[in-house]
Amino acid sequence: MSNSPEARLRGSAHRAFACFVAADPEQVWEALTDTSHTSAYLYGLAAHSTWEVDAPIDFQPQQQSGDHDSLIGRVVCVQQHRRLSYFVQAGPDDPPTYLTWLTRPSPGGVTVRLYIDEVECGDDEEGAEDVWLPVLTALQQHLSEQAAG
Repeated sequence: MSNSPEARLRGSAHRAFACFVAADPEQVWEALTDTSHTSAYLYGLAAHSTWEVDAPIDFQPQQQSGDHDSLIGRVVCVQQHRRLSYFVQAGPDDPPTYLTWLTRPSPGGVTVRLYIDEVECGDDEEGAEDVWLPVLTALQQHLSEQAAG
């Protein structure tokens, strides 16, 4: 069996979500990659990484609580201000979930697309929406607060 990304994703669930944020591309990129921002929209998890291709990512709860477990991941693709791809998993033996953030300047802000590829899909469409739409809403809210503050 091939170990290519295409082979790993065969049989997986592919989902896409999008939103518009009234921010500039630099602010959006900072929100996606700066540890001090990621916990605002990733369910309280701060993502620690160098954000270079193949770099590890450590997702740790910003505040100690029993609500969130830590996650691990690895950076797959970085095209600054345009694309950030990585995978997350609860542990090395768990199936990864691939996230790809695509951003593009739009009139008055940035369009953000989030693509989710789950290797072993446990969520139906509604379950996936319940998990990922709040992430985009929280990202919009966070960037809105950043612009106001």
